[in-house]
Amino acid sequence: MAKYLGVDISDDSLRYVYLKSQGFKYVVLKAGKSNIDFELTAQGALRDAIKGLVKQEKLKPSRVFVSISRKDTVVHQLVLPKLSAREFDEVITSEIEKIPTFHKQPYDYIYRKYPMGRDKFKVILSAIRRDILDSVLQEVHKTGIMFKDVEISPLNFKDIPSLIDPVEDCHAFVMISDRQTYLSIYDKDQYRLIYKLASGVNQFKHTVSQEQIKLIVTDWTAQLKRVFKSFMMENRSLKVKKIWLVWDKEVAPNLDQYVANEFNIPVEILDIRKVSKISTIENYPLNPVYAMAMAPVLSHIHQINSQFSLRHFFGRFHLNRYVLKTGIMAAAVISVFAASLGMANMWINDKTRGFESQARTIEYQTVELRKEAQDLFRQHEEYDQIRQRFLAQATYVQELNRVSWAEVFAIVANELPEDLALTSFKFSEQGSADIKGEAFNMESIAELIRRIDESAILNKGTFDFLKEKKVKEEKLFNFGILARLKTPEKKLESDEQE
Repeated sequence: MAKYLGVDISDDSLRYVYLKSQGFKYVVLKAGKSNIDFELTAQGALRDAIKGLVKQEKLKPSRVFVSISRKDTVVHQLVLPKLSAREFDEVITSEIEKIPTFHKQPYDYIYRKYPMGRDKFKVILSAIRRDILDSVLQEVHKTGIMFKDVEISPLNFKDIPSLIDPVEDCHAFVMISDRQTYLSIYDKDQYRLIYKLASGVNQFKHTVSQEQIKLIVTDWTAQLKRVFKSFMMENRSLKVKKIWLVWDKEVAPNLDQYVANEFNIPVEILDIRKVSKISTIENYPLNPVYAMAMAPVLSHIHQINSQFSLRHFFGRFHLNRYVLKTGIMAAAVISVFAASLGMANMWINDKTRGFESQARTIEYQTVELRKEAQDLFRQHEEYDQIRQRFLAQATYVQELNRVSWAEVFAIVANELPEDLALTSFKFSEQGSADIKGEAFNMESIAELIRRIDESAILNKGTFDFLKEKKVKEEKLFNFGILARLKTPEKKLESDEQE
């Protein structure tokens, strides 16, 4: 009989769901939460919290599943042109390091890219601080419960609605954790949108009236509605049929009603009791927020392969453990042989003295031979100096002519005017750059051409085409600009001037 413990680690709470198999179903027996009043990276803190919870609630889990929904775990999206795998990694790591949470902090990340046409990709990435990740993996492992599954919210919610209503293709999530809110839109197998608000259910903890809750919800949903409306205007062929809501019902009891009044799309509470193979004991209410702890358990029960598998996190974790075990075993073996080596030390010393005497004789002979071959050594040094000069010149020419795709892209992005958007950026090996974009005024386009001519790597910016159209009674200019990569001589002159 399988007994599963799902744990959600958020900023302020440790939420759990405990269920066991009964025939072909899994019954939720208990669910609850405890406050996280300790530093997550403190040694033994998380282990003691989980073991204390298991002991206090008299649980006997055979396997534990972990979901992380903390503020210092980032889920982010960006649009990138077609790049090589190495350039994708370079751009993504540079984006992650711009986030204050990861400034000068070791981190780990996963990402997946989705095509948006021939030359563009939407990239969904998730990053987590290395110390947090290592602490979670090590401390949960130390509880002694089988541990093979860890996920990051809300990336683990995409397939849950299909377990409730398999007819719907396009759906949205509003997931409210302790200190952040995610708006996610999914269409079939793709993550279409992930948007984060830096506020969560903690906003509702100190409210004393329903009017206060209503006021907070109105301000809170206003931004979500703007993002939602913008997305729908850009994706008119999609129709979101339902918004699923996940939040702590104990903190804000009527939040679903207020949210439903703000959107013109049906809003439904994500009730995991409606998922096939899942049930609860009779008349047992289940707070929607526990769906965060249940998500990895549902993936295991229904054998859902996540697009964001965190197995490589476990791979590095297990590798470190095996290296440590190997080191301990090696130390034990060394200690066993230490005594034997001591006995052989005297014999080795005798042999060493004999070898040292032979070495001195050989060294004397070598000195004599060096004196006889001084001319040959002098010629060798001259040839070596000539070779080094040729090598330095070749290296200099190679470095001077090297053009990095990521470097060109970073410079163009850095020098782009704020009120102008690029729709295409192509760069050929012959040194030409084709830039296309949109702007609301000609001044921004002219400013871009001026910045190209003043840039460190591009020049000769000229118009390729200019088209005008109206969007909501406003002029929108579609433009194309051609530019050339600066020659090595001009780049060198620019560097010397700087």
